[in-house]
Amino acid sequence: MSPSRAPQVVAAARARRNLVLGGIALAVAVVVSVVVVTAVPLGLRGQGVAQIQAATEPRAAADTGVRAVADLRTAPIASLGADATATLELVGDSAGRARLALPRDEGWVDAGHRIALSRTDAADGVVFRVSARDSRQDGHREPVIVRLTVSQGLLPDIADLEVDLTPS
Repeated sequence: MSPSRAPQVVAAARARRNLVLGGIALAVAVVVSVVVVTAVPLGLRGQGVAQIQAATEPRAAADTGVRAVADLRTAPIASLGADATATLELVGDSAGRARLALPRDEGWVDAGHRIALSRTDAADGVVFRVSARDSRQDGHREPVIVRLTVSQGLLPDIADLEVDLTPS
C-alpha cells in the first residue's frame, strides 16, 4: 500500500465506525422516546393510574338477605389519552361465583364478569358492585379478585383488589 492511500483507508474506517455509532444512537433514542410516551403516563406495574377502592363494606343484599354484595369505585384518571381503554373483570378461581353490576336509573344492572368502560367513565371514575351468585347458609365465601386494566400505548396498567364477600 502506498503512503498516500493510508489516510484514505483510515478515513473510510472512521466513517464506517461513525455511521454504526450514529445508527446505534438513533435506535436508542427511538426506544427511549417510545417508552417515555407510552409508559410514563401510565406508571409501571400497578403504580400508575389504575386504582380500585372499596366504597362500602360487604353486606347482605337487600333483595335476598343472604347473598353478599360490595360496592367499589375506580379512581378518576386525569391523564387518559384518546386511544385509551379500560376494563373491569373478575379473575381467579372464584370469578365464576360472583358478578359485576353497574348503577343505572332503574337500579343495579347485571354486567357479567367483564365490563368495558367508556373513556368518560374511566376518566371520571365509576362506582360498581360485586355480588355473590350463590347464597351460603354459613356466610363464608372465598375472596373474589377484581381487576382494573387501563391500556394506553404499549404497557397496560393493572390494579387488582381482593374482595371478601363475607358479610360483616
